[in-house]
Amino acid sequence: MLTDYSTIIRDTKTTMNNVPPESLIRTWVWMMSENNDPELMNKGRENLVSAFGSLQKAIQYIEQQVDSGDKN
Repeated sequence: MLTDYSTIIRDTKTTMNNVPPESLIRTWVWMMSENNDPELMNKGRENLVSAFGSLQKAIQYIEQQVDSGDKN
């Protein structure tokens, strides 16, 4: 039986690129809003950048989620 390695690779990439749960994203955004604690703000930002590749991509994702929630 032949294995379709392209499917395995594609599925692995999909799994690895999963978005964090909404509650975790909300926590990181909350952390960034805590202007009393610069360390907490930086950690929230670092987590978002780590998960999405950039803060701009994180913002775009959040905006898309808000927009799609408005349609439901």
